[in-house]
Amino acid sequence: MITHDVDYTQSVLNSLPYADFERSQGLRATYFIQTKYIRDYHDAVFFNEQGVALLRELAGRNMELASHSVSHSQIFHRFPLGTGNEQYPSYRPYVVDAVTTRDGSILGELRVSKFLLENLVGQSEVLSFRPGHLSNPYGLPEALAATGFRFSSSVTANNSLTHLPFQLNYDRTHLAETEIFEFPVPIEDEALPPLGERLHDAVDLARKLSRYGGCYVVLIHPNTLGHKLGFERGLVNAVRDFSWFGTLSEFGQWWSARNKVGVDVDGGAERWTVHLDIPEPLEGLTLQVPGSFELEASRPADLAVTQNQERLLIPKAEGKVDLIFKAKSRRDSNNE
Repeated sequence: MITHDVDYTQSVLNSLPYADFERSQGLRATYFIQTKYIRDYHDAVFFNEQGVALLRELAGRNMELASHSVSHSQIFHRFPLGTGNEQYPSYRPYVVDAVTTRDGSILGELRVSKFLLENLVGQSEVLSFRPGHLSNPYGLPEALAATGFRFSSSVTANNSLTHLPFQLNYDRTHLAETEIFEFPVPIEDEALPPLGERLHDAVDLARKLSRYGGCYVVLIHPNTLGHKLGFERGLVNAVRDFSWFGTLSEFGQWWSARNKVGVDVDGGAERWTVHLDIPEPLEGLTLQVPGSFELEASRPADLAVTQNQERLLIPKAEGKVDLIFKAKSRRDSNNE
């Protein structure tokens, strides 16, 4: 998943060459947009008439536009939750400097940025969020759920100790889950050496993650072209033969549907039935089964299920599905 943080005046202009490259490759990327309508310590206003027109062009290139907050404050993690009544234009967070922001709230950053992107840019539904500077408040998961978001990319893979999505808990503790999924970032462009010098290592990491289907979220600020766009071109060319490309919300919706699948098994020594409950339409569901399982039939019968040793692929399914297995013969097992 290629993602871009658009949080600087020049970044709005530079986003179009990135999107043109991605469209030329048949790819979709996610652009996290700061809806900056107040001049402050960070920058001038760029969510204005000209900026909105450029963002509409970006959306017209079939890219996902997502929220990157209103203020892009470095102390977002210390913001109060807010009232839930924040709205444009009365919501006016002001970044004084790197350690001071006035009049900001978590709900305000979410509610107002989502409203502006959906109503001024024309993004039908904004589902994904990433805070500025990956500043991650403890109240973010429930605030995302309350404001209609579904997916977050707010942490690094190293901090999370995983390259797979995971479900966020209320208040980032362990007592109860929200329906928000987090997609951690393994590659970003602000570490040294410069991104353009890290292509070899980035491709090596992609190959390692491909061994188990790990998620590879790339974060590129389009504040410049040059080595960053060159890195993206090189990365796409190097990994596309073994990778799926898509937006955060595309993969997020698939992962969320997969997460809801229920699995049960019954049977004996010679025959087993795997019962699946698939509440939402799902394409490309993969199951891993014991090596002794050989697919005999499926219900419904038209699922076109394929088995490759211990892996089963269901191209498309919804509702109740039964997979009937028989024990492989001793001869077949020995041949394998």
